[in-house]
Amino acid sequence: MDNNSSILAYGFSDEENEFLNSLCSEESLRFKIIKNTMANMKVKDILDGLMIEVYDREMPEEKTILFNNIEDFKLEELIGKIRANKNLVCILAVVTETSREWTFKELLKELLREREWYRKNSNKRA
Repeated sequence: MDNNSSILAYGFSDEENEFLNSLCSEESLRFKIIKNTMANMKVKDILDGLMIEVYDREMPEEKTILFNNIEDFKLEELIGKIRANKNLVCILAVVTETSREWTFKELLKELLREREWYRKNSNKRA
């Protein structure tokens, strides 16, 4: 994995992006906004700073934050700060070696599928 610790954000308002950007600045992390037009780019290309924009009408409207190459203790701290901001209800995920190779759209669809599975199955526990 690369050495660029960063947060990628999708679906947030300008005000929410400002909050996330300031959080990244405090922690010396890079902050990138994923636009709807970047849906068909691979996550690794977005992390590398490439910009290939193609509009995608089928992109889910789901606020998402991806954490890339962040140490566990710092990740826990960041998640706590994000969760403390009640306006930032969103999907949180860590970029993996596998997900780096997926398009952002593929990754988001998988995260939504996993969340739905968890919601359906979490009530079945005794």
